[in-house]
Formats: sequence, structure tokens, C-alpha cells
Amino acid sequence: MNGAILRYRVMSYIVGVGLLLLVFVGIPLQYAAGKPAFAAIIGPIHGLLYIVYLATAFDLARRAHFRFWRIAAMVGAGFIPFLAFIVEHQIMVRLKPRRPWASLSRAPPRSRRRLTARPALEGLGSEQLTVSTAQWITEKRVMICWPEGEITYHAPP
Repeated sequence: MNGAILRYRVMSYIVGVGLLLLVFVGIPLQYAAGKPAFAAIIGPIHGLLYIVYLATAFDLARRAHFRFWRIAAMVGAGFIPFLAFIVEHQIMVRLKPRRPWASLSRAPPRSRRRLTARPALEGLGSEQLTVSTAQWITEKRVMICWPEGEITYHAPP
């Protein structure tokens, strides 16, 4: 997924800058100054890069399971000026991993160990938990990161 994110970000910036050049430099030169050469060069290049951008956007949307409106915003980002940068930022915020210790200056303490056995969570509804759902366990408490982003703490039985 990281490769798809990187490809999307690169193409988003390239198409966004190309569209800004076309709209704010090429079109005014063509109609106001009567010099269509710049728009005649940048226009087809932007069109070709927009097709590549669409391929990377649909690849990322497929991998991240985006809904219709997010995909529509990604498609519109190629032909509405400045929208490519806004949509790219919103998608990166959405795809940023949620780590409970992200605000700390360092990683979690070494006293915590990876959860490898489900019997350690008996009495907490462990039949509904998976190893990816419950992330860390200590001797005194269990920290559970639910898929919705909610974090709960439980004392072991």
C-alpha cells in the first residue's frame, strides 16, 4: 500500500502543478497575448499525465477501499485548479496510521511486549479480538485499539 500512496502523491503533485501552469499561464498567453504555443505544449502533456494520475488514483482507491465521493474528488482533482493539493492532503490525513503513542517523542516503553496469545485476554470478550485488534499487553493492564480508533484499557482478571 505504501507504493500506491507514493505513486498517488507524486502524480497528484505533478498533475496539480501542470494544471496550474496550463490554466494560469498557458490559457492567458493563448487568449490575451495571442501566443498559443505554451498551451499547445502543456495541454497534451497534462492530458497524458492526467490519465496516469487516474490509474494511480484508482489503484489507491481500490487498495484503501474508498467510497464513491472520495473517488469522485480524486477524479475532479485533475481538472479543477488547486483541488489536487486539497484532495491529496485529505487522503494523506485519512490514511495516516493511528498510533496511540504518536504524540510521544519516543516509541512505547520496552516493558510492553507484543500480544501473541489470545488466552491472555480471557474474560474481556477475547472471542471477538484478533492479534491485530489488541496491540499491547502489560502485567497490569491491556490496551485495546479498536478498528474505529477507540482505545480502551482493561485490568487483567
